[in-house]
Amino acid sequence: MKQLLVLGVCLAMVCPAMADTNWDTNYLEGTLSNGVAQAGDTTGNADIPGVGWNKDPAVSDGLWSFTLPSYGDLSVVMDHTYQAGVCDLDLRIWAYDEVTEMGHSLMSGDQEQVDLERLLPGTYYAHIDGWLGAGEYNVQYDYTEWVVPEVAVPSETDGYMESQEVDWYSFNLTETTEIDINTLLSTGITDTHIALYDAMGNVITVNDDAASGGTLSQILETLDAGKYFVAMCGYYAYFEDGFDAIGGNATGDYTLQILPEPASLVLLALGGLVGLRRRR
Repeated sequence: MKQLLVLGVCLAMVCPAMADTNWDTNYLEGTLSNGVAQAGDTTGNADIPGVGWNKDPAVSDGLWSFTLPSYGDLSVVMDHTYQAGVCDLDLRIWAYDEVTEMGHSLMSGDQEQVDLERLLPGTYYAHIDGWLGAGEYNVQYDYTEWVVPEVAVPSETDGYMESQEVDWYSFNLTETTEIDINTLLSTGITDTHIALYDAMGNVITVNDDAASGGTLSQILETLDAGKYFVAMCGYYAYFEDGFDAIGGNATGDYTLQILPEPASLVLLALGGLVGLRRRR
């Protein structure tokens, strides 16, 4: 029986090495544009060897590339005329490395859809995978930019969140810096949970309760130059690679500080900063 798998976040599944790693030259039908449907036909196309699950050894595939200009959420839809026992096409989304599968939809029906959240900028493939037979199809992707407030270093940001919510922030470093990320000044939400991510969506570290005691949070980390993200949550939050985060059990105001260490050198500077207050 065929199955459906739609990955809700940018979590990758690595498959065995491909027999052919020159997809652009050998299989690419064209390039997709955001929000524009493209018509294709797998009839007469080649099968990409070593990729997908094929019931029919003579199946043929379709392949389209598209590029996301920044971090964003993606929905890819493929429509075709399903004919039981005659034609059944599946949809797979691959990273440009031709090895990492981002998600797939393997339904028996006229439509396949894959939704992915917080994808990295870059080029991806929409792969029309022939499970059985060949036929015409339409494929389209819709992309929405993931907008994350960027804060300075040092900064003190006031915000408000509901239970199960995740507030994201980003910051940039121009040189190797010891960073203090904390919620120690929060008075509304008094039990917080924070995570630090790198620009590729990998979790660097997580903190629930600061080492100094209490239920507020603090991360002390030496970071190289680059872009970083902070996920701000209440207690009992969940954090995984791929910018995957589920908010915890807290509602109220909070204060998030991002400081270069030693913090004592920037306390006076913070007095002149105006916090970014977020209300929902």
